Amino acid sequence: MKALVLESKGAPFVYKDVKDPVPSDNEAVAKIIACGSGLTIQHVRAGRIEVDYPRIIGHEITAVIEEVGKSVTNLKVGDAVTAYFYLTCGHCKWCNNNRETLCENFGGYVGREIDGAYAEYMKLPAENFLKIPEALDWKKNPAEIAVICDAIATPFKVIRHASIKTQDTVAIIGAGGGLGIHMIMMAKWANSKVIAVDIASNNLTHANKLVLMYVLIQRTTTIIRHFMTIQKEWGLMSS
Repeated sequence: MKALVLESKGAPFVYKDVKDPVPSDNEAVAKIIACGSGLTIQHVRAGRIEVDYPRIIGHEITAVIEEVGKSVTNLKVGDAVTAYFYLTCGHCKWCNNNRETLCENFGGYVGREIDGAYAEYMKLPAENFLKIPEALDWKKNPAEIAVICDAIATPFKVIRHASIKTQDTVAIIGAGGGLGIHMIMMAKWANSKVIAVDIASNNLTHANKLVLMYVLIQRTTTIIRHFMTIQKEWGLMSS
C-alpha cells in the first residue's frame, strides 16, 4: 500500500510503498476514507512529541473495515468506522469507569506507538474501532465524521463535566485553535453564551461571529485578573 511516512524528526513526509497490514486474531484492518490533521500531528511531525521512526501518523479517521482477525466479534467487513485514539486494556478499574486515559496498562497512542492512518489502510485492535451510526452520512461527510472521536469528543466531555446549562456564560481559552473552535461550537450547542480568549486576533476570525465577546491577551497576562472583572460583569461560571 501507499503511505506518508515520517522517517526522522522534523523531516518531510515520504510517499512510499509499505507492507499491507495483516490483522492478528484480535485486530482489524480498515481502508482509510479520510484522516484529520490536528495539533498532535504537527507536534509529532516537528519532533516535539517523540515517536519511534519510521512512523505513519494520523488518528482521526473515517474508514471501512477491510479484514478482521478470527477472534473479532464486534466488527465485520464493510462496517463504516472511526477510531479511538488511546491504546488501552479495556478491563482495568479505570477503563471500566470510562477513564481510559488513566489505564493501568496504557499502551500509548495511535500514530505514535503504532502506525496510524496517513496510508491506504490501518491496522488496530478491533476494540479501537467504533462503528459510525447509520444516521451519520459518512460517504457525504467523511472529513467531518473523522474528527468526532477527538476534536468533538473532547469539548463534549468538557461540557458534560462542567455541567454547562442553557444561558450559562463560559470562557474558552485558546478559542481560535482547532480544538477551541470546536469547543465554541459545542458550547453554542449547549445554548450557552461564549467568551472567546486568545493571544492573536487573527486566531479569532472564525470565532467572533459565534461568541458573546472575545478577549485578546498577551502571553504574559495574568488571565485570572481579567476574569475577575468579566465574572462580575457577565456572571462567568468557573469550572
